[in-house]
Amino acid sequence: MSNLALSAERPLPDAPRVLLNSGASCVPQHYLQYAQTQCSIEQVALDCAFNDTTLIFAGQDTHGLYIQIGLIGFDTYLPVAAQPNRKIVYGRKWRIDSNVPTSELVQTIFLAIKKAREHEVRELLKIRFEHHISAPFSTHQDARLIAEQAGSLLDNEEPVSLMQFRRQVTALMRNTTYDSSPVHVLNIEQRLSQQILVDISIPGGTSPMLGDTTGTLLTLLLPEPSVNALLFALMDALIAKSDSYVREAFTYLGVHRFSHRLSVEKLSALSVHTRLADKQAPGSFQHQLKQYNFVTDAARVPNVVTPEMAGTIQARLSEFGELAGHYPTFSVQP
Repeated sequence: MSNLALSAERPLPDAPRVLLNSGASCVPQHYLQYAQTQCSIEQVALDCAFNDTTLIFAGQDTHGLYIQIGLIGFDTYLPVAAQPNRKIVYGRKWRIDSNVPTSELVQTIFLAIKKAREHEVRELLKIRFEHHISAPFSTHQDARLIAEQAGSLLDNEEPVSLMQFRRQVTALMRNTTYDSSPVHVLNIEQRLSQQILVDISIPGGTSPMLGDTTGTLLTLLLPEPSVNALLFALMDALIAKSDSYVREAFTYLGVHRFSHRLSVEKLSALSVHTRLADKQAPGSFQHQLKQYNFVTDAARVPNVVTPEMAGTIQARLSEFGELAGHYPTFSVQP
């Protein structure tokens, strides 16, 4: 890590050092003060890596610091044959507070990559309806229109037998693709609990956008023999597969920070070991740490500036009685 990133971290005065089992020593992150800048979040972004088609941006604009993900690929709504060049698409900007710990910044980058890919995953499941192609799980669906038409959009499937369900699913999958690949049903069976197991194969397409689905086998668990339940379960499984891919490929400082190959028990032991210093530190430092955490939490308090929002929030808060922690501030009264 460069000095740029380290300059955003400064130990609290008299912060204790912890001797690790490896023989190294450290000042745990909960004893550090943070002052992130554009330079420091850029360095953290450079210390993170995923794959060649994913770009991690760190910047600053009039609204403050941010992280943003760019994906290089093809337009998911156009045939690849009609696109002479790939394009770059950008996810939303993830706002970063200046006092955010570096570990939380790494987690934000990790989450931003997952959500940028999920956006594409939702667009890549396509179904042909009445000679037209639709991406029903796309995040570009009109939320206001769906809310207005909700009564006519509810699922009203009648219960069907397992044999009827098999026929319905077979017909549906003939009109379904994912990331330019056909989707095949390999097996459908009913468990003693009446739940339905569906084995799905996605062999891979000729021009994939994400490129990590070739040879995919998925097993879906449905509460009932329902095509609607199948489609939702399929989308959930595809998102979970994408998230798993990010989890195992993402690195920070060359380490697969979120990989399931890390031992949960050893991570727990390391965390407990670094927290033991809390009880051993002088009382003056414990008081200082408590005050610093209080000020940090206070800096995150939202400010409510409209009567409508103030009325809603105050009404909700009144339902819980007296609360610990910091209440939001109100520039206006309802």
